[in-house]
Amino acid sequence: MASSVPLTKEQVFLQTFFTTISQSAFDKAKDIAEKEKEAYKAYIGSTWFQFLNCLIPYAQAEKSYSSLSFLVRRGFLVTRDSGIKSSYEAVRGELRKIEESGKGLAGGGSTMSLEKLLSHVSGQIISFVNARMDAMDFYEKLHNVGSHKFINYDELLEQLTNLMAAHQENFHHPILSSIKAGFVLECEIMCNLLQCQIELSRWCFLPSLLHLNEAHIKLATWGSVLQHKEASAFSFMGVSSRTALLPAIYEWLRYYKALLVSKFTLYFHEILSKQTVTSEMKLLTAKTLVDYYQKIVTFQRKTDAHNISLVFDTRGNQPHVFSGHGYRHPDRLVERPVGLDSFPAVVCYPQNEKPMSHWASVVRIMTDHKVAELSSMDKVVSFYDRHVQNTYFMMTFEPCMTLVVIFDCKKSEKDSYAINFIIEMCTSLRGTKLFASLKPGVKGT
Repeated sequence: MASSVPLTKEQVFLQTFFTTISQSAFDKAKDIAEKEKEAYKAYIGSTWFQFLNCLIPYAQAEKSYSSLSFLVRRGFLVTRDSGIKSSYEAVRGELRKIEESGKGLAGGGSTMSLEKLLSHVSGQIISFVNARMDAMDFYEKLHNVGSHKFINYDELLEQLTNLMAAHQENFHHPILSSIKAGFVLECEIMCNLLQCQIELSRWCFLPSLLHLNEAHIKLATWGSVLQHKEASAFSFMGVSSRTALLPAIYEWLRYYKALLVSKFTLYFHEILSKQTVTSEMKLLTAKTLVDYYQKIVTFQRKTDAHNISLVFDTRGNQPHVFSGHGYRHPDRLVERPVGLDSFPAVVCYPQNEKPMSHWASVVRIMTDHKVAELSSMDKVVSFYDRHVQNTYFMMTFEPCMTLVVIFDCKKSEKDSYAINFIIEMCTSLRGTKLFASLKPGVKGT
């Protein structure tokens, strides 16, 4: 059996450096590079010294990326910090010189082998830097759509999928395996969260759950790689309090997952509550980042609202056929709902089912009386039915999702408590504040 070729001291150093980077210990990685550079200061003209000189600003740029500090405010928009972009470009420029100098080298010997190695690794780090800069573009776009009333998650998912396809095979050297693993995990977590968001907007139980679970597993895997042990101390339902030392980009992704768990728990509260007793369900929902169901309960008790419902418009869910609340076997044939059944209730309170005596009015308001105002998704719409003396408040927060509050009395269209509750709920469920929170220091709920 042939013995493996021992690693050179330079290869051992590079593996240590990039493993340290993958653990988000950027200052430690920078110190390692500076010490190695100091030890080789007598060989200032060597390729190894030049390569070490690139690793120091590279570690600093990676720290800025991981902390999301590359996002800076310019008026109403958030854009990339040109200083970080310049740092990456400077590193890329120097590495390109090393890559070019090693091309076409012939001969053997340890010095020549090192020159070839550095040339090859430099080219792949350039590819990694390109991926980082494209990812910065993606996060910049993600933050800026936080100011929009409608977010096209399919477009965001396509951009991220294309980013992964374009880059992840371009830095495959074993020395870079640790930073590649971090890059892939980051992208896959984000992809699963966006896919979950899309499936939730379609009110699809199983796909939403599977993407949430996949994101949870990959977050735990990435967290175990990070230097700080606090990374593994979090649950599926919410966010741990031991988070201070984790990189901001990881924290944000974990926060996003926790918010989607909250949304999932509300959207499928009916089916989930059938799996346990009421007291246990209440304890479980209380552990979520945002207990939406309890917010609804509290509002109803304070206002004596007749009904609070989330209404799903199946007509806008084409080409998908609505298959009902919860899981349905894929081979089970389902007819497309028609009439009032095209507007099922995602959740209802205090009744466990939609109030049929009001549902025709709700649908008529959504599809006729107030359709234009609701489609703008930027205001609370009120409607008073003087024949039955009922007041309806509505707000559409996603193309197929509308929050409806019904009072069996006349209410002012400017009722601040009702309006504030609806706006707060819809804004949180829409997720726009979450994307605004990409900028460090901005709250996400």
